Amino acid sequence: MASEQLLSVLADGEFHSGEELGGLLGVSRAAVWKQLQKLEELSLSIEAQKGRGYRVVGGLDLLNRELIAQHADQA
Repeated sequence: MASEQLLSVLADGEFHSGEELGGLLGVSRAAVWKQLQKLEELSLSIEAQKGRGYRVVGGLDLLNRELIAQHADQA
């Protein structure tokens, strides 16, 4: 599981349970937790709340290479 996949789900700033994240990404909750630890090493503010799950505090605006290329072609 790539950290990018996890970030794309967490970017909305909403809580997602470890079970939900594992199911979406096809990995165990333990694998999700390990990836979350890696994201925290990048100084991302990950909040964990028992019974609710994990979220990136404030959400993220991620850059999308394809969308940028589409808009650049239109300019």
